Amino acid sequence: MDIHLEIHNSDNVNTEELLTLSCNSLMHYTPQYLEFLSRVLINVEVAYLVARYHGELKGLLPLAICNDSNMGTVINSLPFFGSHGGPIVVDRDNSKQINLDLLHAFKELAIERQSRSATLIENPFHPLDDILIAASGGSVVDDRIGQFTRLPQGKSDIEEALFSSIHVKTRNAIRKGQKYGQRILRRTDSPAIEWLQKVHEQSIQALGGIAKPLNIFQTLMDIFDDKARVYIGECDNQPTSGLFVILYGNTVEYFTPVIESEFKNKQLLSSLIFSVMADLTREGYSVWNWGGTWRSQEGVYRFKKRWGAQDYPYRYLNQVMDPDFKFQSKNALVKSFPFFYLFKY
Repeated sequence: MDIHLEIHNSDNVNTEELLTLSCNSLMHYTPQYLEFLSRVLINVEVAYLVARYHGELKGLLPLAICNDSNMGTVINSLPFFGSHGGPIVVDRDNSKQINLDLLHAFKELAIERQSRSATLIENPFHPLDDILIAASGGSVVDDRIGQFTRLPQGKSDIEEALFSSIHVKTRNAIRKGQKYGQRILRRTDSPAIEWLQKVHEQSIQALGGIAKPLNIFQTLMDIFDDKARVYIGECDNQPTSGLFVILYGNTVEYFTPVIESEFKNKQLLSSLIFSVMADLTREGYSVWNWGGTWRSQEGVYRFKKRWGAQDYPYRYLNQVMDPDFKFQSKNALVKSFPFFYLFKY
């Protein structure tokens, strides 16, 4: 098996065919997503580790390498709010060996680049066993709960089919939100994107979190085109709720929801989510990816679970090669490696 590093936009990496054959449903493995990372992250090289057999592509592992002139190098598969990485393989007969080779190549690349830390975020649909974890060079330091809702297919009444899979309290919230006559529109204009980002930033900052800047949404719209969508709910011609989703394969990525603070108790966001979910089910999408949830986020977990979400836990594999790395100031590390996972603080 031939394993080597190929830059993501190389003409001889036919990733789309491999991703289709592997039934991949996660956008994080696509060339478009790597292009997005290369545009919004600083000092970053994005690439695939590629496994070929007799010249035929059999597996790949996406990654991003961040080089800072003062702090050195770190590698993630993948960075940016816990984007999934790790190997994906199409050769079932040799899948174990291909996975081993790709993970070993990941470990060797970290050594070759003198990376101070390397992190691999597991694919929730392809969990790694102990042998594969050892091959990566990392150890399990953290985990998240991936939550996915299966959308009904082949039903004449989509709304009723969705309602039957949703918890009664969420149904009541949806009905309450629908009473206000919110008008829901798909928007592509700059003011809509700017409004969504502004409300998102206000909400996240109030919680002490890291908000996504405006260029994140603009870049996603540019790269994913009509597969990156903004839905806005309006009351009296004023925006009240919003949802940014990304579509890939059969999956809807629930990327960023927002609600103006004064409308939270009216459940307008719940009615917006339900409307978008029903529309995208009609378009043929069958999976709704709510994203990862921290185990400490009991309220967030419960909210997603009540939308019929199923749990797919995934882990963070991390190796710190330079012990002094952990003694750097957190502010300096975040400034040098924004959106990268470095180690568990």
